[in-house]
Amino acid sequence: MDIETRLESLEDDIRRQKDDLIRQEKKLLFHRRLWMGAACLLAGALAIGATRPVPKEIVAQRFVLKDAKGTEKGIWQVTSAGSEFVMAEGENRKLLLVLNKKRTGMIIFDKQGLVRLQADTTYEEPGKGDERPGILLFDKDGRIQVGLSAHDRSTPSLGFIDTSERTRAYMGLRDGKPVIAMLDKRGKARLSMSLSKTDKPEMEFWTQYGIPFWSPPPEPEERK
Repeated sequence: MDIETRLESLEDDIRRQKDDLIRQEKKLLFHRRLWMGAACLLAGALAIGATRPVPKEIVAQRFVLKDAKGTEKGIWQVTSAGSEFVMAEGENRKLLLVLNKKRTGMIIFDKQGLVRLQADTTYEEPGKGDERPGILLFDKDGRIQVGLSAHDRSTPSLGFIDTSERTRAYMGLRDGKPVIAMLDKRGKARLSMSLSKTDKPEMEFWTQYGIPFWSPPPEPEERK
């Protein structure tokens, strides 16, 4: 191969390399413009999101809380009776909040899903003064053991219930007087201890038929 042919070959190689470099530069420029455009779009979206006003009201009938595995952990919903909020662990409920026309309440469950504590207020018409707040404690089998209620200032009461769900002991106020009573398995009062209006201690006994067979004599002022 003579010198002229070699020079032409070298010029062709240089020309091809130059063309390759131009094509690579064009590709890099194109990719750079794509990345810059994407960055501008992302920045614009972030700016819009940052300046977008927070909604003042969210309207829904049901909210569901789920963990990372998709298991339901809580439900807040509105039903035909009112609204309720439930927290659960697996299939067992752990906490229930209820609000409707007749009741505002809270129920706590154990690991087996049985009710262990219930605190609520029941009423015929809210704000009319007929609210009846109460607290109930349950045993491990879901049966009521202790009940505390307060209908008004003169009749707060604390009751203890047996396995047949009958009140067997009672402590509270009756017509403003402190009273402790014991009842039989049928729920009939058999013994009571109280203070009179003049703070005189009194004790009364009843038969199984509810007939008193001993009671203290009336106070002098009561005889009159």
